[in-house]
Amino acid sequence: MNVILQYLDSGDYGTPGILFVLNDAGVQVAAFTAGALPETDSRRLPPGHYRFLWHDETPNHPTGIYMILDNATDAGDEIHNGDFFGDTTKMNPATGKPYISNVTGCTVIGQGFQILEGQFALLNSLVALGQFNTLMNKQPFLLEVRPYGGTVSPDA
Repeated sequence: MNVILQYLDSGDYGTPGILFVLNDAGVQVAAFTAGALPETDSRRLPPGHYRFLWHDETPNHPTGIYMILDNATDAGDEIHNGDFFGDTTKMNPATGKPYISNVTGCTVIGQGFQILEGQFALLNSLVALGQFNTLMNKQPFLLEVRPYGGTVSPDA
């Protein structure tokens, strides 16, 4: 399986995206919504190709997690659940408080987008992560991260 993360527009609220899962024939078998830190944050995975491996247990994720194999950057190295991915140093004009974030550089996935606590957020993240992990079956995969380009398609 191969996975494509297509970033969408980015702002202080973070960077939403679509995570496409393709079988070995290149056919899309699933899609999830995704979130990452704003484009201006160096901890967000930049466009490129990254190999991910399953780790059965980590201190923060006792049930297992996908982690990047070879991370030569200071960018996020996990795919996990979470609702928010905003820039915590910026004020959310809807609330007058700093944006909320459940990531420090990693990518979070969900089943849709929503406005939660006045902020752009993911929907059903824990369910989506379970579906993704089951689909990937603990097998390694190559993640291709694509910059925002106006077209959201695994074929773009």
